Amino acid sequence: MNRMYGLLIRAVKALWLCLLFLLVMSTAALSADENRSLVLNVYLDWTGKALITGYADSLEGLSFLKSSQYSYDNSTSQLYALTNALTSKAGDAWTLQIQLRGSYERYSMTLYLPGDAMLSSISLSEGIGYLVSSTNQSLAVDLQGYDLIDPSVVVEYRQPLLTVSNVSSINASLPPARKNQAYFAVGAALILIACGTAFWILRRRMESHGEMASRSEPQATGHPATPGGEPAGSLSSDSASDGSEMPDGTLGVDLNVDEPMRSSFIPGYEPIEITKEMAAVIETLTSRERAVVETLLKKSGRMTQADLRYETGIPKSSLSGILNSLERRKLIKKREWGRTNVIEIAEWFVSRKEQS
Repeated sequence: MNRMYGLLIRAVKALWLCLLFLLVMSTAALSADENRSLVLNVYLDWTGKALITGYADSLEGLSFLKSSQYSYDNSTSQLYALTNALTSKAGDAWTLQIQLRGSYERYSMTLYLPGDAMLSSISLSEGIGYLVSSTNQSLAVDLQGYDLIDPSVVVEYRQPLLTVSNVSSINASLPPARKNQAYFAVGAALILIACGTAFWILRRRMESHGEMASRSEPQATGHPATPGGEPAGSLSSDSASDGSEMPDGTLGVDLNVDEPMRSSFIPGYEPIEITKEMAAVIETLTSRERAVVETLLKKSGRMTQADLRYETGIPKSSLSGILNSLERRKLIKKREWGRTNVIEIAEWFVSRKEQS
């Protein structure tokens, strides 16, 4: 009897340990899943085919990739996909549906519909906001949301049908040889874009390694440099003092200040002019990312994170995610300084001004 009682106690303990292990593992999985972010651009053509580019922390929950051609870089979280699985049609009525599974701390997606499309309705899950804008070539729907679970987007639009006369006129305008050349040109353009993107990523990595090596070299002066570019031991004209004089006639200056002053961070610098090349890159950003980049350019390309939050009015929790996204795209650099961070525009982005 005692032996059976002892075996029962051991079985209960083993079961309890298994349940505890499963609880810990599920909690860790949920915690990792809740920190995901998604930033995608979806380009639709007149046939309903979608080209998807952007960044995704994880491919879990992106069910449309099962019937898509795609490539994913684990190191940069960059995604390229080509799919027909997002759209369906009935006559001239089209439906675009994107259903994701899982939790997303940040959700940002821009849909580019064909230029002749007429928007009928937009159905979004709770917590997603949208903004519609139009250009000569496309109709853009900008979607934004935070802390979402299983986000869903359904967009209905109408697109004029291609009649027999329209198809005949298009076919008549292109001889058979030109049609094949057109298909070949589109394929070659996609290959060139992919190769150019891979070359640019490789080049940026090599440059970043070179910058890290140069920073590791000892400086010629005996004082560490401050984020403003001056030696820590030197005094600038903006150094604030209380006006009291020391016994030797010099002004007393407090050198133990941890927080940088807004008025003396970058004195006398002019705003950076936005060129056409820089504007083209800014147009691909979300509204909040665009506000951060434009504010940095107005402040000569460098600000503290506290000043940036004050200038843009973006909440602290949202600003951290936006800065991580911009840093992942190599548009900014973030460095620690005292109790805050210094945010700088990337050199390759500003160098476009010199090339124009």
